[in-house]
Amino acid sequence: MATRESYAPVFRGHPAVDRVFAFGPSGFRGLMAEVRAWRPDALLDLHGTFRSRLISLASGARRVARVRKAAWRRRWLLVTRDKAERDRDESVVARYLEVAGRLTGAPALGEPVWHVTPEETASADAWLHESGWRGESLVALVPGAKWQTKLWPPDLWAETARRLVEAG
Repeated sequence: MATRESYAPVFRGHPAVDRVFAFGPSGFRGLMAEVRAWRPDALLDLHGTFRSRLISLASGARRVARVRKAAWRRRWLLVTRDKAERDRDESVVARYLEVAGRLTGAPALGEPVWHVTPEETASADAWLHESGWRGESLVALVPGAKWQTKLWPPDLWAETARRLVEAG
């Protein structure tokens, strides 16, 4: 797994991740050297960017599966704000599972699973209790995104929140 240092804790401890290559703002060259030395058999590129393609080349992996970003289609959705087309748009999770299936030769099924270490669980529990949480059910909605193409429409967030409240 190659990722920014700020995201690395999400992947450390995951049973399907052999190694996490983390880099900061100026550490891309070091990352490239580490990946080159590792020499994986296969590589899963979920970004499809120029930088991730460089990492793919440096890795020497014999098999590479890369996400099809459909960037022009997403930009068109931003321009036209076509709700019917947006509703037909495939989810990011579905696109990532399709890429994993191409790499492994088998369909990748199921929902994403968070793998949390016991230390992370203890830290979160302590923080919640310090904040006044007493064991009630919690749901976190995070409506923001860095990129306009990754923003979910406000009406869909509102509908999700409404259904969660109704469900108790």
